[in-house]
Amino acid sequence: MKQGKKILISERQFKKILEQVQTYDEFDYYDAFFTMFKEWVKANYGEEEVRKPLSFLLKKYSKKFKRYIDGADDPDDADDDDYEDRFNRWNMNRVIDKAIERGLYKFPTLRSDEKFLDRYGKGLNMVIENLELPTYAKVKFEEKKAHEVDVRIYISFKDWMKDPEQRNFNSSTILSRLKNYLTNFLGVEFGNPAHGKTHMEVYLERNDGFDDWKKNEYMKKIRPQIRLMEGGKTIKSIKIESESRGIFLKITFNYNTGWNTKREVVEKVQNLLRELGYGPAVRVST
Repeated sequence: MKQGKKILISERQFKKILEQVQTYDEFDYYDAFFTMFKEWVKANYGEEEVRKPLSFLLKKYSKKFKRYIDGADDPDDADDDDYEDRFNRWNMNRVIDKAIERGLYKFPTLRSDEKFLDRYGKGLNMVIENLELPTYAKVKFEEKKAHEVDVRIYISFKDWMKDPEQRNFNSSTILSRLKNYLTNFLGVEFGNPAHGKTHMEVYLERNDGFDDWKKNEYMKKIRPQIRLMEGGKTIKSIKIESESRGIFLKITFNYNTGWNTKREVVEKVQNLLRELGYGPAVRVST
């Protein structure tokens, strides 16, 4: 059997998809489907018909209704004896999504027309100051849709690497602190925008300037010095790995390198980095 093509998506894209799914839950879809379905039955078959049991109406008309939602030329041509294409809870979301796409339905919402940034923008500088981020971290708020706020934090990679203090840039921690300040000082309520609240996500750009650093600092200055130091020839490869606290220079040694030599080389590399002005954000491991 031929396997389906794999589609890779980024963490940011996944979060966006998840947010859209979570805006309206199953109860909203139930309400939308049955409201539309009964209104359609009433408009096409009369007041008396819509008073009949729902299970009967679904069995009799659900396929015709789905054809109407799909934009079929003549939904009355549908044969409802064929149960395969009738309504069930598994395809209900698809029916409502199609209705929304065709402009036949719009979910009720408590989302405010006034944007979050228009209302609270002036107070955000105070909130940012309370996050106590270093000067090389720049914060940008984005709001493409009312009360769906993205907070982007750009970290200057080279400045971060040479910061003498240990920094841990974690999006969940920053988001928690942001929500705490915004709730306590500005009275912001967080939750589903459709319920009149604000949804917020933090995105960290930790590698702002990484490519330039790797090309001009690491490849031209750091790595050659490592290769020339005592024990440098025992190194097979060096891999750069990133995490919330900084980066690792992960060293792989030749297979016959002893434990003492490995320890000494790692220590020498770490000392070299300190001499070059790098702080605790750059570490060495095996």
